[in-house]
Amino acid sequence: GSDSYITMQDGGAVTSYYDGSAKLATTSTGIDVTGTVTSDGLTVENTSGATLNVNTGLVGADSKILLHEGSTASPANGASIRYAGATNEFSIGVGSSVDTKRISIARDTGDISFYEDTGTTAKFFWDASAESLGIGVSNPAQKLVVNQTVASSDSIIRVQNSNLPAS
Repeated sequence: GSDSYITMQDGGAVTSYYDGSAKLATTSTGIDVTGTVTSDGLTVENTSGATLNVNTGLVGADSKILLHEGSTASPANGASIRYAGATNEFSIGVGSSVDTKRISIARDTGDISFYEDTGTTAKFFWDASAESLGIGVSNPAQKLVVNQTVASSDSIIRVQNSNLPAS
């Protein structure tokens, strides 16, 4: 027929095709893959440092790296590293549901949030522009705000200033 399966140039590129479309090509700097790579493992070794670049090519798009057990459709027991393009937020998820947000950093503001077990509410929040820390609140009005919503007789908070004598 007229389809190419593999083309090889003398002293140059080698390109592998699927149904007439280039899928794997060697270049002067390495390889280019068009499509999805499925592999049993990946080792990146470079003495000057390595970069993993996930570029969707779409403004506002999400990018995600998953390290997990289970299937791609139902990942579990691992970690995720995600960039949410719509909110300009970088987040890390860890645990039995890798999509549960545990830590996030807002790209535009530098705010940092640590989340409770469901990954929906920040319980430890650093407001970078106000240089304020909130524990139990996500909008600290002072330099340090601690909020406990459930009353408990054994709840104790101690703040100590090292310039004052101990009490």
